[in-house]
Order: sequence, then structure tokens, then C-alpha cells
Amino acid sequence: MQRFYLPPDETRDELLTLSDREAHHALNVVRLRPGEAVMVLNGEGERLRCETIECARRAVRLRVVSREKIPGPTWPVTLIQAMPKGKAFDTIVQKATELGTQRIVPLVTQRVIAQIEPHKHESKLDHWRAIALESIKQCGSPWMPEICAPLSLDACLKSLPPASLRLVASLRYNALLPSELLDAPPHGAHGAHGAHGVPALAGETPPSANDATSSDAVTPSRLTLGERIASSPARVATEAGPIQLWIGPEGDFTEEELNAIEAAGARPMTFGPLVLRADTAAIYGLSVIGCAIQRWSR
Repeated sequence: MQRFYLPPDETRDELLTLSDREAHHALNVVRLRPGEAVMVLNGEGERLRCETIECARRAVRLRVVSREKIPGPTWPVTLIQAMPKGKAFDTIVQKATELGTQRIVPLVTQRVIAQIEPHKHESKLDHWRAIALESIKQCGSPWMPEICAPLSLDACLKSLPPASLRLVASLRYNALLPSELLDAPPHGAHGAHGAHGVPALAGETPPSANDATSSDAVTPSRLTLGERIASSPARVATEAGPIQLWIGPEGDFTEEELNAIEAAGARPMTFGPLVLRADTAAIYGLSVIGCAIQRWSR
């Protein structure tokens, strides 16, 4: 079934009209005909099943057959993405939308090469929103993501809304695997890892070669992963609430930037031994979060 978009204020009546770009697509690309069924999305959680009743020269008229209101996500995801150069951010907006991201924040950090002058923010936002709109029609998402104007790291940190979980893609030694961060229960032990097989949490000293033999005292490096997560003030919790994912630019965040992001409560997460492009990292991170959300929602 073909999908089209109309803003919420144009979907309140039982007779709807596609015009401009949507009408052009329906008439000249899809070649819609009277009697055919289509789906209309309004970007605010509603899907409308419609019947085509008239195809005029520059407009298509539809009759609403049924309405489906989709509840908002239990764990809405925000992608805070340092802007890569070229058209990579367009790809990120497209794929993040297809993966169900609710909010996208373009971030300007020290190593960001792509700089957008303030007077061009609105035109750039219109461009990104157009990409997101096409993406929701492609994937059938009833929710249009909010795309913010570019922010500096300081401004972003100062305006951070509450979150149940903050994650930052990181190459640091203390970064945990997605399975360790997203699969571990919020309380109690999770698996039995030896002292030298457990990454250090933020603020811990990495284990030394003598940890296993120098003393019988229980230290952070000698706890199991689950015990350390459970005892950490910033431990992972899977209760309902927003999730934030931070992804750096080409060259990654600086050490000072990573320190500031972790100080705001973000847990460092590794994507493995390979260094990924910024757009690949965003898709990887959002995908593993999406898989975890599906599991939590069962």
C-alpha cells in the first residue's frame, strides 16, 4: 500500500486532499487511480487508511476509511550526532528516522569540519526534515522525528533533558560492549567475568597484572561485571524513559569532550575493535538500542 504524508491539521476531516509534491508523486510516479487504497501518515502517531475518490490534474482526494492512533514509544531515542562532512549527515537523518529515532541533535564539536552559518540553519533544517519525511513514508513510521538546530557541546550539555540511559560511542579502555550495557539487569550479578576480562567503569583504575594475586580484598576490578554495574551510581537501568546516544565526528570527540559527556552521565560503549565512520557508528548504535528496546517491550 502506498504511503503519503499530510500535516496533522490537514488530517482532521474525513475527506483529505493531497496537493503539491504529494499529489505529484501520487499522480505521476505512483499513477494512483480512483478506488485504490492508500495510507496517510501525519507524523504525530496517526495512520489513516484511505480510499482514493478523485484524481484531478493537480490534486488527489481521499476518503478516510479508518484511523489508527499509535502510542508514543516507551523508550524514545535521541541521537546526539557530531556533524560529519559532506552529505553523511543526510544519510544519518534518513537511517535514524527509519530506525525509529524520535529526536536528532546535530552537534558542533572541536573536530567538526562541517560548519553551518547561523543564518543557514533554517534552510538546512528544512532540508533534513524533507529527508525525514520521505523516510517515514518509506518505513511506515507514524512519528516524524524532531530535528534540532545545530548546538555546541556546551549548549547541548546545558539543555540536556532527563534520560533513563545515556550512551556514548567510545574507543576508551573502559567502554563496555552493547550486550553488556543493554542486556545487564539493573540489579544483581550478570555473568561471572574474571578480574582481567572486565573493562573498567568510568572513574575506575584499570586492573593491573597483580590484581589477582596481590590481595584477597574485593576491589572494583575483581567484581563481576553485573556487580560493578549494580554498584555504580551511573548503572544501567531499563525502566521506561528516554535514551540518548552520543556519536562523535571524524577523529572522534577530544578527551576533554568525552570527559564532559561522561560527567553528564553517559556510559562509554564500544562498537568493537574497528574504527567506524560517523554514519556507520550511528546506524550501529541505533540498531543495537532498537534490538534491546524490542526485547524489553516483550
